[in-house]
Amino acid sequence: MVLWVRSKIGRAVPGWRSYEAWAYAPGGLEGEYLLDDSHRVRTDTETSESGLSSAEGIQRIRDRLRRPGSVVRLVGLSGVGKTRFVQALFDGRVGSSSLDPALAHYTDVADGPDPSPATLVQNLIASRSRAIIVVDNCPPDLQPASLRRMSRT
Repeated sequence: MVLWVRSKIGRAVPGWRSYEAWAYAPGGLEGEYLLDDSHRVRTDTETSESGLSSAEGIQRIRDRLRRPGSVVRLVGLSGVGKTRFVQALFDGRVGSSSLDPALAHYTDVADGPDPSPATLVQNLIASRSRAIIVVDNCPPDLQPASLRRMSRT
């Protein structure tokens, strides 16, 4: 919510955006997320070789991100829909129990966010603020383990 308000009053946080159509979507936020059972989501706790359906994967990730200090890393080839998938986590029309869009803080590292993702996480922890940070095109040196350590200190 803070990011949205700051953008509206002309005091945006450089490189950071609130919940919006982060992925290219002709319909913006109104565009429907198409669930396809042929796409599979594999998690570190999933024992099935075939993985989870998109709907099951969305629900599993939503459940994990509701736990304080949790970190999820999505990997896949460029253009397969990772950003659109993350956007669907906050979409109340997809499945049940969507994440609160007011908690979303999104950046693409290529946009040169200021503060950096690590600094933003530290600031949010220090202020005891609840948030879900989405870092697109995350560099290898910003690993989930380092963010998890920050969230526990």
